[in-house]
Order: sequence, then structure tokens, then C-alpha cells
Amino acid sequence: MTHVYRSRTEPRRFFIYHELTDQAALDTHHASQHYGTHILTYLYGMFEPESLIMDTYNSLTSSDVQKP
Repeated sequence: MTHVYRSRTEPRRFFIYHELTDQAALDTHHASQHYGTHILTYLYGMFEPESLIMDTYNSLTSSDVQKP
């Protein structure tokens, strides 16, 4: 699932939310031609490199959190 948002107050600021099921799905996505060609080359080419912030997160919803 992917959602792209544009700031209402800063039209040059975007937030892209990309959700994958697990690490294997992320690895497959990163190895795909779509990611290499379209995302890294075209999309990131439109932005200033120092403005890009990429990170991965763990879910903290109650259904995903393991109890001790």
C-alpha cells in the first residue's frame, strides 16, 4: 500500500507512506525494476538529496505487539 501526501502549507513538501508486509517484501520491492527505475531514478531525481529522509518503522498496534 502506498499513499502520497502534499503539505497544505508547503507545496514542495511531500510525505510518502509505503506499507509492506515484512522484510522479505521490502527486499523484493527494493530489488524490483520499478523501484530502481522509477523511484530511485525519476522520483528522487526531482528532489534535493539533502531533503530526503527515509526510514523504516515497526508497527505498535495492539495486534502486532508481542506480549512478554
